[in-house]
Amino acid sequence: MDTSKPVKVFYSYSHKDETFRDELETHLSILKRQGKIDSWHDQCILAGQELDRQIDTNLQTADIILLLVSADFINSNYCYETEMKAALEKHSNKEAIVIPIIIRSVEWSDGPIGKLLALPTDGKAVSSWIDRDEAWKNVAQGIKKVVKSIHDRQTTDNPQPLRVADTPINSDRLDSNLVLDEKQKQNNVINFNQGINNGIVTNSLEIKTQDKVIKINPINGSIGSSLNHRNYVKYLIDRYHEFKLADVGKKKMKYIIVYNAIKREFGAKWDMISLDKFERLLVFVQKRINSAILGKNQNAKNIKCYSTFEEFLRK
Repeated sequence: MDTSKPVKVFYSYSHKDETFRDELETHLSILKRQGKIDSWHDQCILAGQELDRQIDTNLQTADIILLLVSADFINSNYCYETEMKAALEKHSNKEAIVIPIIIRSVEWSDGPIGKLLALPTDGKAVSSWIDRDEAWKNVAQGIKKVVKSIHDRQTTDNPQPLRVADTPINSDRLDSNLVLDEKQKQNNVINFNQGINNGIVTNSLEIKTQDKVIKINPINGSIGSSLNHRNYVKYLIDRYHEFKLADVGKKKMKYIIVYNAIKREFGAKWDMISLDKFERLLVFVQKRINSAILGKNQNAKNIKCYSTFEEFLRK
């Protein structure tokens, strides 16, 4: 008996390609009937729910993210800059598997998804197949293999849940170098007796026991928990790096400097900072952009160095 939980599938697509999404969902219905997948797209949002929050929550919790690639997808700032960027970050962190599905002919191989194996086979666009059902069958078979690999991994790992230890670990502080003794490792037990009410006060916690890794995502209310806020801060940091690179050149460029400066100023990694400090963080990074030589030159010519948050969201 298969007791694996359904794999969460997220659809990222342009609304101009809604017909293609419907067709793909139909061809994946056998996996849904078998309880192997649970799919989600923005048409699942109910009246009264917040659009961005629902999209962000479901994207962040997805196991498989399907990118329905077409010229309209690439032309959509929300699809390309927001959803795809977040999806590739999860893929890079091994938190999800991103599958590009080429639905209409377009040049895509030189972009960020060019390194990924696309469906249908050889990246031949669905719309260019003589028999479209054969194209979707090819796609469905490829997705089925990925779903099976995830289910197989779930069965193999089958980790025991962590429980609170009866005897607290005597530690004056919690840090990344904490090591469990052999008995604690074997029992998958950990207890931290510091913090509020013997709990843990932290923005991010990674617990390792043997070969198992449990990663806790950024807490609600942090910049990392909001797709739009996270992407804008990352945009500003990338913009600063672009300006600083023009100042010092590749050999002297040190990308870690701004991340360390943020951590010193705010006491946390940039995406773990509370949302109520979002504006302050923006000012901190924007000042650095403006203080770069390129920034000063552009400001002197009344050329904008970066988009505002509102302008970024409208792109």
